[in-house]
Amino acid sequence: MNTAAPPGAGITGEILQFHGTADLYATAGAAVVATLYSNAATATSAPAVTWQGVGSAGGVAAAFTYDLARSVV
Repeated sequence: MNTAAPPGAGITGEILQFHGTADLYATAGAAVVATLYSNAATATSAPAVTWQGVGSAGGVAAAFTYDLARSVV
């Protein structure tokens, strides 16, 4: 979790574990909020969550590369 800037500010920076599959994407200008890890110590280059401003009215789009609903207990 990138806690240095919003939207990660105030969220734990510790590695959170989930069991499941994730899609591996490269970012194209979006801010990386959280990064996928292949194990407890090894970060991948793929984001877990991204955040991108859209439109002229201040809209924001977030993308989760894993099944968020299945990961919430």
